[in-house]
Amino acid sequence: MAARSVDSARALGSAVAAMLLGCLLSACIAPSAPPYADDAEASKATLTTETVERRTFDTVLSLPGTVVSGMTFQVTAPASGGFVEHDDTLAVRLGSGRELPVGARARIERLLVEPGAEVVAGLPLAEAVHEGFALRAPVTGEDLLRLAASTEGLADLDVPGRAEGEVLGSSGPFACDLVDPVPSSADPALVQEGDSFLACAIPASVRVLTGMTGQLVVTLATHEDVLSLPLEAVAGTIDRARVSVREGDEIVEREVTLGGSNGYVVEIVDGLREGDEVLVPSPSLLE
Repeated sequence: MAARSVDSARALGSAVAAMLLGCLLSACIAPSAPPYADDAEASKATLTTETVERRTFDTVLSLPGTVVSGMTFQVTAPASGGFVEHDDTLAVRLGSGRELPVGARARIERLLVEPGAEVVAGLPLAEAVHEGFALRAPVTGEDLLRLAASTEGLADLDVPGRAEGEVLGSSGPFACDLVDPVPSSADPALVQEGDSFLACAIPASVRVLTGMTGQLVVTLATHEDVLSLPLEAVAGTIDRARVSVREGDEIVEREVTLGGSNGYVVEIVDGLREGDEVLVPSPSLLE
């Protein structure tokens, strides 16, 4: 599993705080309607500036979960290629001849695709059983869309998706591997509820019991050395955002293109340069 740039406790705390702000994992930005009753009241707002600077941060998804055992789930293709079956293992053979293992940490129960078939990354290949404790978290609505945008990147990793978990009443946060990086719906109970889920294998060193609750935090992407601003400096949506830039003695409104966010800062893909000074709050609070 890839080395983390921050410790587990900090990552979990950041993710939960971001979720409470309603901005987790998306370019969720300031509301378009100004909160001030009139221009006079708006003029009382204290304006500051933030400098566009380079940061490294993770885009994460934080989900409430439950401890389960003997969980059934789907294993998916880690990449596009030919589906092959050996005596006791499954794999996807790439065009280069290299083979990526499938479901190495689980007991395969039933194949969903015939060996020899050409498959695409993320396609369910088999039903499997995880023999041990897992932290399982339902995934619905917007979270599924966020995962869909990152599934290709997760599935192409040689290791399962990076994740961290914490179980209430047990020891502190722990690093764990997702049993599969693509949301599964193989569990009959969750199929009836219309929910998909993600799950990570709980290390044997963590003492848990079935039914305990906790939090699963999945790292979807790492944004390294990217231009960024605090969320409160940006207004609009991920498709159309704007900022107020200080240019000498003037304040100029400028449209920007956004990237990923961790709920606190957001990547600036286009529209600003490193060192630009941007007013805070965002334009929507100044109207």
